[in-house]
Amino acid sequence: MRKRLISLGCAAMIILSLCASARAGWAQQMETRSNRYTQPDAPYEQVVSALDTEGFELVATSGMAQLWLNREMHTIRLIDTRSGYVWGAIPLQDARNLNTSWKSYAAAIVALECFDSKFNEKRYGLTGNAAVTYSLQPDGFSFEAHFEALGIRLAGYYILRDNVLTCGLAPDSFREEGQYLVKSLAFSPYLGCVFGDETPGWFLLPDGPGALMRFRAGGTYISGYDQRVYGKDLAIETLETAQSLGVNRPADYLVAEKQANVPVYGIVHGVGQHGLLVEIEDGETYASIAATPAGLGNTRYNSIMARFEYRQKYSKATTRSGAGSLVPQDDYNRMTPKLSYHLLTGPAADYDQMAVYYRGLLLDEGRLLPGKEQAGLKLEFLGTDIQKRTLLKTWRTFTHLSDIPPMVEALEKAGIGPLQVVLRQFSHHNKAGEGLSKALGREQELRALQTSLTDQGHLLLVYLDPVRANRDQIRLRVNAANTMAKSPIVIHRLNPDLVYPETYFFRPGTVADNVAGHQARFAGFPAAVDQLGSRFYADHTTGHIVNRAQAQQAFLSLLSGLSNDGGPALYNPALPAWSLAMAYYDMPLTNSQYLFEDDTVPFLPIVLKGSLSMYAPPLNIGVSSRERLLRLVEYGVCPSFMITQSQSDALTNTPLEDWYSTNFSDWEQRIAGAWQTVGPALSKLSQSHITAHEVLETGRVRVAYDNGLTILINYTSSPWVCRQTTVGELDFAVIREGQ
Repeated sequence: MRKRLISLGCAAMIILSLCASARAGWAQQMETRSNRYTQPDAPYEQVVSALDTEGFELVATSGMAQLWLNREMHTIRLIDTRSGYVWGAIPLQDARNLNTSWKSYAAAIVALECFDSKFNEKRYGLTGNAAVTYSLQPDGFSFEAHFEALGIRLAGYYILRDNVLTCGLAPDSFREEGQYLVKSLAFSPYLGCVFGDETPGWFLLPDGPGALMRFRAGGTYISGYDQRVYGKDLAIETLETAQSLGVNRPADYLVAEKQANVPVYGIVHGVGQHGLLVEIEDGETYASIAATPAGLGNTRYNSIMARFEYRQKYSKATTRSGAGSLVPQDDYNRMTPKLSYHLLTGPAADYDQMAVYYRGLLLDEGRLLPGKEQAGLKLEFLGTDIQKRTLLKTWRTFTHLSDIPPMVEALEKAGIGPLQVVLRQFSHHNKAGEGLSKALGREQELRALQTSLTDQGHLLLVYLDPVRANRDQIRLRVNAANTMAKSPIVIHRLNPDLVYPETYFFRPGTVADNVAGHQARFAGFPAAVDQLGSRFYADHTTGHIVNRAQAQQAFLSLLSGLSNDGGPALYNPALPAWSLAMAYYDMPLTNSQYLFEDDTVPFLPIVLKGSLSMYAPPLNIGVSSRERLLRLVEYGVCPSFMITQSQSDALTNTPLEDWYSTNFSDWEQRIAGAWQTVGPALSKLSQSHITAHEVLETGRVRVAYDNGLTILINYTSSPWVCRQTTVGELDFAVIREGQ
């Protein structure tokens, strides 16, 4: 009887084990099918364009393309002569689900959004709204448009060379002569649009590392993708956004919205067949990229455009109590919009080859520099900060300078290196530009630490955020940048228990002073710079107004000055700062997870791999998992960790309490294990470019490099045999093609 009970118990345990294994496998399968991963493409039949050139005249021919114009509807067709595919906006006659006004806007070579005298917004195309004259050029055409009823004039051009169609406004041609104010301008806003899912394909969005919005028949959406290039201008926009299931992203895996750090997007009609890579070449500081999924509002079209923002509404105080109303800004943003459509055909019409193509453009133009990449591990050490007590605030130290060498030595014994060591929270009162806090050690100790790390092949960087401040670090009337409404720029976190729920932003002049103070006190130390290469905002302080473009140029100039010490490394920098950076910190690993996004793709890592060392956000602040390590290998991104010598609970009631697990002793084995897992592969790929990224099956990825190596990544819970190589579950393999 006893043996029978034991047998039944063993059988039950086996059944439970099998059920648990099945549940784990099912959960893993659901995860790899989510929009946090790249999905495999089903085989597509050959896509045939729904558009033709009937009613159009041929105005330009290159060796790769033809440009056609219809003067009556003020719209174009672009033919890729290599494939014969016809690109355009909507059909001339039977455009569906659009009224006359929308047809005029969607088809137009240039279209406007305007505010009337009562600040109501309305769209205007050229047909029925403007008198337009055309002049043919050897490689395209120029045009002049007069919106007489609106009192608006402008002139522009469309030029075709090789596989690139470039359009833009002529310098100083934009005029407002009436009561209407221009809100935005777009060139061919529906070019490449698709009605429902009638054409297979997707839009490539610059969201996180990259995202695909696949064409669907329609859905229920509250909003589409609409992001300012290089992020929002905090002088007029807010970062506070609703985050719940009632909005447009799921709350189960909620992440912050990702900033669009590159002025590009892509369109593909039939993967591996027909593609457009669209690049904003001028005016990108004031541009947005807007993608509308079918089903949003009344539209049945999937559409995407670059929209140049001449004006935005802001809250203007109208009473002494501070009450206000939304009004458009008085002066429009000065820019000369320019946009290029790059025709891609065959295998080039896919997200990975778009990235390869764009990387080539940036390298040729010197906006991306080769040879700066070095694989390694990044450790960020938290020094000291305020801790809130019942009635007062006191300073607490989490890591002394003398604590760092033993931790580095422990990792060296495990074979870990080279290291990038970043010292954070180290200055007097943690103010940018101030000297070393005495609570951490003396200046001689810091320089001795640098020498010791350098001798061991490591790099010591000192953290610098000259842009942001808490309430105790800034004099609002003297140093704070101001919004258009003449109030300090501030980001509120809706948690009154935080030590500092508000974050303020310095005026550009004060930012320069902070950088100068830092350089004077820490000369010879490379800087790890936050915000300066990514956060471009205007300042509307009376008598000291600086627009967004001027602030961007000033910040980039400051970064250029910081490169003298071998840096800087930059946190999540925008494209204009890439050529100044020696490393890219906090590389995003997923998109913003909007409901209309179907895939996360490594567009940004493919562009940067081989030029800049890329480091992920700290693995101990968020999701630390085997899958995350595989993602690092897939993207060619190095791991990083946020570390303290003190116990993690020491950060409670400090501004650092979001970093909830930082103690080195708790993480030492995982840090070593992470590098031992990914380091050998990443070291072999340093200074090599990704040439192809392909999902062969759900959760099974192939990444090829120009040094002949290929990485096979298996996110599934079963082994995978590929190219005579067996890749274990949740594992990867490095192979050399042809062997």
